[in-house]
Amino acid sequence: MCSTVAEREAALAAAADPLPGAQPHEARRPLRIPGAVDGRPLLEALVTLHPHRGRAYWSDELAAGRLRYRGTAMVDEGRPLRAGMELEHLQPETVEPWVDADLRVLYEDPWVLALDKSAPLPVHPCGRYCRHTVTALVARAWPDVQLRPVHRLDAATTGVLLLAKSREVARHLGESFERREVDKVYLAR
Repeated sequence: MCSTVAEREAALAAAADPLPGAQPHEARRPLRIPGAVDGRPLLEALVTLHPHRGRAYWSDELAAGRLRYRGTAMVDEGRPLRAGMELEHLQPETVEPWVDADLRVLYEDPWVLALDKSAPLPVHPCGRYCRHTVTALVARAWPDVQLRPVHRLDAATTGVLLLAKSREVARHLGESFERREVDKVYLAR
């Protein structure tokens, strides 16, 4: 078991050195269309969903072909959108903010892997983070294993993160967390 833990930690350290999002790269951000903008024209929906960016920004992004649907650039600002559509927003020359990618293996068995997550480090891709996440680093370290986080842990929070080794185990444990059948102890400083 010790050699497995040491090998796992060495693979994690190698996956994070250098941090994969530290060099300019094309980020591909998912953009799911919610029911609130169902049927609205593309540009209007984007401005509604992300008003902080503004109409000119989204118009430029569309003209540059940076919004894709099923791999095809969406350039028609008036195209009506349907709830559930999954768009992709391409962002060239992206450099992600620094994270503390010091992850330690605490426990492993045939069903789960428990990590000691450092902070700041998001678990899932979100906001400005795509490659600087636990899920991306774990996938890079162990491409042959698909690990699924069972619960959330905020980016700014350190602590134990439980990852399942199968979809069924992830579902079962996730339901246990939702039903509050899992005892958790928080230590704050």
